[in-house]
Amino acid sequence: MGTDSVGYLLYTADGRFSVTISRARRARFAAGDLLSGTTEERARAAEDFVAYAGRPIHLMATASPPSPAMPD
Repeated sequence: MGTDSVGYLLYTADGRFSVTISRARRARFAAGDLLSGTTEERARAAEDFVAYAGRPIHLMATASPPSPAMPD
């Protein structure tokens, strides 16, 4: 993405999180929207954007199941 990437990082009280990161200066679609974009435009958009959501877990070297871990 580069050193000028932009995005959001969200933590919730119940231990979930969401992150979105994109290239700072993404190219716009010529037609003005994703659904009307060309195959090349949509491929470029996918290369310039990452999103992930979930619940972090802390894996311990024991027989017990993983437990949720909240960031400090």
